[in-house]
Amino acid sequence: MKIRVEINSFFSRFSVKTGSYNIELESPIKVSDFINQIGIPKERIGFVIVNGKRVDEEYILNDGDKLEVIPYAMGG
Repeated sequence: MKIRVEINSFFSRFSVKTGSYNIELESPIKVSDFINQIGIPKERIGFVIVNGKRVDEEYILNDGDKLEVIPYAMGG
């Protein structure tokens, strides 16, 4: 199965591939498990959007989903 991933550039500091790209998965997977696999620290995630809707970590990703990972707001 294929999903579209958009990872905010903030996460590059954790040696995570950022930007927008397609990824092949062997089977449906929970958002939390996918996040762990790619190496994003859970405590740095503000929220996750799938197909334009905010989801929790228990959401199961399916073929054709578009996943966006957004960090907590950064101030300056």
